[in-house]
Amino acid sequence: MSSKKSLLDIRLAVEPVDKTTFRNLGDLKVPGSEIGIYGGALVAQSLIAALKTIDNGQTPLKDSSNQFKPHSMHNYFLLGGDPKKELTYKVINIRDGKNFKTKQVHAIQNDKIIFISIISFRNYLVKDGEQYVLDNPFEKKLGKQLKYQPDFEKTVKTYGIKNQEDCTNNEEVYLTKLVPIRDNFLKEKNGAIDEEIKSSYLTDPMETRFPPNYFDLSTPKIYGKDQPVSERVCYYYSRIKPNTGKLNKTLDREVGLSYLSDQFFLLGLMPLNNRRFFSAFFSRSLDHSIYFCNEVEYDICDWLCFVISSSRSSGDGLSLMEGKIFNKDGRLVAVMVQEGLVTVDNRKSKL
Repeated sequence: MSSKKSLLDIRLAVEPVDKTTFRNLGDLKVPGSEIGIYGGALVAQSLIAALKTIDNGQTPLKDSSNQFKPHSMHNYFLLGGDPKKELTYKVINIRDGKNFKTKQVHAIQNDKIIFISIISFRNYLVKDGEQYVLDNPFEKKLGKQLKYQPDFEKTVKTYGIKNQEDCTNNEEVYLTKLVPIRDNFLKEKNGAIDEEIKSSYLTDPMETRFPPNYFDLSTPKIYGKDQPVSERVCYYYSRIKPNTGKLNKTLDREVGLSYLSDQFFLLGLMPLNNRRFFSAFFSRSLDHSIYFCNEVEYDICDWLCFVISSSRSSGDGLSLMEGKIFNKDGRLVAVMVQEGLVTVDNRKSKL
């Protein structure tokens, strides 16, 4: 593999200002857009900043040792950000225990807090520098503890989830589906493809694949068009692009997953309601939580299957999204929950 830094490391680079403050060095634009900071970048960089304040030994250790790894993140989007202006992260130590540490991270721009992340870390046992095994004190005294996972094969059969090889990559979707749909509803580009926006997709660290007919409302949906919205699911595959440079192996899993987590999550609400992408009148993420399954191994450069659902929409704009992320072996690697403010225009057109 190349010795140069990966696209992910370049995109999420930060530099220290002091021991608990870090400055963004990367391009944080929303992929496929000219405005705003991508939420997944805020989540991932906050995690990087918090990790840099924990004495974990960022290189593999010869002997077994304890290492704190994130098991949950709770994030709040407070204000819109500008990717062209300076952005800093301030890490506040909330709890510093033997088994758990809690950090609060403030993303600050123009002297205002635009984003807050609360991250909980648990102490894990490192063996041979790579194998992470939970040092479970309860099992020694009380015996085997509860352990189970969802049945991914059942999910595949129930909802007709196809293999990523049978799905359409995001570059092709962008060129043939996404931009025309977005332009049609937002009327921003008059159907023209903006080269700067297209370039942002091609140079982004992530790549995504969508199921066939994902953007075609004339075709019956795999997620149950005739079922109540709360019982439907949609899915897509995403990963960090492989072979773009050397990934920082101490950070790539949780940081990479955090970066991927926000891209098409809330956008899935429209297809779940049999509406086109970008057809919402207004759409903004309010909060975003991730629960990491640290007992499961996965490679962030392998395809991960995101299975998305929405259990409720309040009628006043608030919609709740849930997501499960599975690795190539069908093991659950993370659970996401997000609430967004989404409005639609249901007014009848005037003749």
